[in-house]
Amino acid sequence: MLAAILNNYYLAQNGFSVSFGTHRNSTRVDAVVFRIQSDSPGDQDQDRDRDRRVVEHMYVKIGRPTDPVASLPDELHNALQGLSSEVERCWGITFSGLYVLFLSLL
Repeated sequence: MLAAILNNYYLAQNGFSVSFGTHRNSTRVDAVVFRIQSDSPGDQDQDRDRDRRVVEHMYVKIGRPTDPVASLPDELHNALQGLSSEVERCWGITFSGLYVLFLSLL
């Protein structure tokens, strides 16, 4: 269900890509939403294609319903700290049972 929600909201035609897998040396399946950015607002298509880069837009941590709720903010914050150094801002979200936690790392 989470895959459907993320792929419905972060559409490929809007420059997003959703990747599920074990990320950041984790044994659990998590997700990363990537965004294709253009470094220059050039009018030429060739300029835009040349200056594009893929950045991590949102890290999605999928927890177990049995995970202690008090540990979720720290776990998500630690995961966001391990992102690429090129990331200026990244959103984090954790799904764990009925709990949903959002964080922003600037």
